[in-house]
Amino acid sequence: MLEYRVYVIDNGGRIVERIDLECPNDAEAVSGGKAYALNKDVEIWCGQRVVTVIHPST
Repeated sequence: MLEYRVYVIDNGGRIVERIDLECPNDAEAVSGGKAYALNKDVEIWCGQRVVTVIHPST
């Protein structure tokens, strides 16, 4: 399992929440991170690598 960090970002670009995930691969981490992108941007990281940035659903 890989360790991922999900950062919830406010409109000012500041981190307002961090969620730690353990997932077998990037696709599972992205799937898990989408649940936090309801009204704020979400960044998913694995170590020093940005996996993706998810923008809120509109």
